[in-house]
Amino acid sequence: MSEDNGVTVVRRRPPEPVAAPQLPVLSASPLQVAQAFGQYREIQAALDEAMPETMVKIGQKMHRTKAYWRAIATAFNLSIVCIEEKHIQGSGKSTDWGWLTTYRASAPAGRCADGDGSCFVSEKSGRAGTVHNVRATAHTRAFNRAVANLVGFGEVSAEEMQEAGAPASAPAQPVADLF
Repeated sequence: MSEDNGVTVVRRRPPEPVAAPQLPVLSASPLQVAQAFGQYREIQAALDEAMPETMVKIGQKMHRTKAYWRAIATAFNLSIVCIEEKHIQGSGKSTDWGWLTTYRASAPAGRCADGDGSCFVSEKSGRAGTVHNVRATAHTRAFNRAVANLVGFGEVSAEEMQEAGAPASAPAQPVADLF
């Protein structure tokens, strides 16, 4: 800064050059990535075929259940931990309440992914609206999402697709085991 005849002149340095963003370095060619993705789809299909009792049809689509995601976590040697659990109580005239949970799934090599889940008593009907059932469903949803996110299956589990009071078509295991 300098002053000359009552005028203040501010001298600024030119801005530092900004480096161009680094693009991810691929360790494989596009063809190799496409082939790996094909193999990944084959793994999904083989696992689905090996565990049909852990699949339920909801609408026109098959969905993986809690038992499926538990088996995947074991098969892939994942560590799963609940990192947050929160009880939510409705405010004002709302009598609804529920649970919000977050789980983290970690692979042996250190890669991890989080999954969140929630459940509210308004989703449950009749005697299913207990603290235990609402809380357990939130935990199941978060666990399933964390595992699915880490292994890359990327869809919601059967427990999230079921509407209150609407059973899945012909589950191969007791419904109580799903929640």
